[in-house]
Amino acid sequence: MPREITVISLNETFSVKGIITKIGQQGFPVHHCGVTAMEIAEKAKNSDVIVYYTDNFDARSRSGLPQLKDLVVGTGKLLVLIGTKEEYELVTEVIPEENVRDFFERPFEMKAFLDKLSDYLLDAAMEESKKVILVVDDDVNYLNIVREWLKSTYLIARANSAMQAIQWLAKNHADLVLLDFEMPVTNGAKMLEMLRSEEATKDTPVMFLTGYSDRGHYLQVKEGHPVGFLMKTIDKAGLLKELRNFFDSQKAKEAADEEEFSWSDF
Repeated sequence: MPREITVISLNETFSVKGIITKIGQQGFPVHHCGVTAMEIAEKAKNSDVIVYYTDNFDARSRSGLPQLKDLVVGTGKLLVLIGTKEEYELVTEVIPEENVRDFFERPFEMKAFLDKLSDYLLDAAMEESKKVILVVDDDVNYLNIVREWLKSTYLIARANSAMQAIQWLAKNHADLVLLDFEMPVTNGAKMLEMLRSEEATKDTPVMFLTGYSDRGHYLQVKEGHPVGFLMKTIDKAGLLKELRNFFDSQKAKEAADEEEFSWSDF
């Protein structure tokens, strides 16, 4: 299925229309979207790639950035910026630079842009096959370390509190939640209880990352059926191995369930 592209700009200028025309000629569904939060929420939500042309960046443009951030952070959508360095800096005051796939400074070469766009869409197709892991920890440095370890193998979303994680899961799917046990306000045990009480997340696999190895902490959460309990001292190789083993076991279980269902038809 052809990938959908949204081009965001304050006005649909001659330059913007030219970009849309050239993208369309490459065979990709493409449409224009304004810069307000309402327009972005409505017109860009189903796109795989969002191209933001930041010409004449003003207060209206700024107002839509939080919505754009929600749309691209942790979702796998690709954000490409076209504009000046000053406009790039204004956008990345709101949207983390790590969520900007590329930046083209005006004036830019159209062929180079279109070639990169094709590469992005190929990458997006490959990303679809990756499992999504939400990492929840109040230690931002640890969040970043785990992301660096896992980002080439999995799609990684991050939350630095239970509430932030719950809000993310209300809008997104995770194949696994890596959850810190000790967090302020709402700890991991309480968050697991909250997940199990909601229909949408009652079966979401949760694996704890903790600094505690005593049985008492496990007993606090056993009724929530966590799929693993790992020490935070685990290294990159160890964590990747544990995750691979978990997803392999999930795949084997799904295959067995499918076979059992098939035989039950006879």
